[in-house]
Amino acid sequence: MSRNDLSERYGLRPIPVPARHRKIGFRGKSLTDEQIKYNDEVERRIEFAEEYNKLLQKLVHTLDDKVFIANTLWLMTSPTIGEELHSPRNNLVYDNADDRLSLSEKKRKIEIRLADAGLTLPTDLEILKRLNTALLGQGFYELHSPELDTPSVFYRAFRPSCYTRYDANLGFRSSRQPLTIPCHHKGTLCDSLLVNEDVLRTHCERSQPSDLIAMSDSPARILRIVARWGSSYERGDMIAVINPSKLLASKVLFNRTTTLAEELRVDLWAKDRATGLQWANKNYWVAYRWIPAECIEFCISPTSLTRACETHKIGRYDYAKRLSLEELLSVKMEQLSV
Repeated sequence: MSRNDLSERYGLRPIPVPARHRKIGFRGKSLTDEQIKYNDEVERRIEFAEEYNKLLQKLVHTLDDKVFIANTLWLMTSPTIGEELHSPRNNLVYDNADDRLSLSEKKRKIEIRLADAGLTLPTDLEILKRLNTALLGQGFYELHSPELDTPSVFYRAFRPSCYTRYDANLGFRSSRQPLTIPCHHKGTLCDSLLVNEDVLRTHCERSQPSDLIAMSDSPARILRIVARWGSSYERGDMIAVINPSKLLASKVLFNRTTTLAEELRVDLWAKDRATGLQWANKNYWVAYRWIPAECIEFCISPTSLTRACETHKIGRYDYAKRLSLEELLSVKMEQLSV
C-alpha cells in the first residue's frame, strides 16, 4: 500500500473533489448574478475538498509514522529484556465514518485527531533515534556480513520531496509501510524466509508496494538509474550513501537479489528465458522494511557522484568498480564548499 494512498486507514475517508464546471458568458454576455453565485459556490466546494483531503493525508501520514515507530521500538527493545517479541499485526483499516456530521464538523474532528497524534510523535522519534545511536555505539566487531563480498557502501537514489521514499528522521521505509511487521532474525534476509518468489518478483518486476527497499553497490549503475528518471537538476534528485556495517548493527536484513533468486531456485531473465526474473543483478541489493536514518552517512547529488566516477576512472558500464567511503566523503566536502 502506497504511503500516499488515501484508503480508509484509521477510519479516514477522502471526499471527492467536485469537477470544475463553471458557467460562462454566451456570445459576450455578462454572467448573471445567479451564475456568478454558482461559480463561486463551485470554487468554494473545490477549495474545501482539496483542503480537507490534504489535512486528511497529513493525519494518515502522521498515524503511519506512529504505527511504524511503535512497531520498530517493539523490535529494538525486546532483545534488551531477553525476549524476542513479535509485534502484533495492526488492524489499520476500519470504519469510523459518522455520516451524521457535516463536512465542517468532520474537518474539525480531523484537526483534533491530528493535534492529538502529534503530541507524542517528537518524543517517539527521539527515543527511536537514541536507541539506534546506542546500537551503533556497541561496535561492529561481532557482526557477520550476509555475503562474502558485502561492499563497504550502498547507494539509493531518491527525491527529497517524495514522502514515500525518504524521511530525514526515519530514513527509508518500504512502500508497504506501516503494514509490514518487524521480524527478529539473527541470520540473513536470505535464510529468514521472509522473501519468497512472489515477494521477489513483486519487488523487482511489478512496480507494486513491497516489503523490500532497493539499494545498489555500484556508483555507475545508480547513476544510470537516475539518468532514466530524466533531468535530476530540476527535481533535486539525491543519492544516499549507506553504511552496510551500520545496517547490520541496526539488525536490518539485506541480501543481493541474485542470491535470493538462487536460494529460491528462480531463474534470471535471459533472451532464451522470457519467464526469468527481470532486473535482478549482482549490483542490486534489497533491505527488509527499513533503512534507519542513522545508517545513512550522507547524501550527494548525481553531479557530484558523476564527478567522483570521472576522477577515479569509473566509466558508464564499469559496474564492478567501487568508491570508498573516504573518496565519497571527499566529494561531499567539495560539494559543500561550492
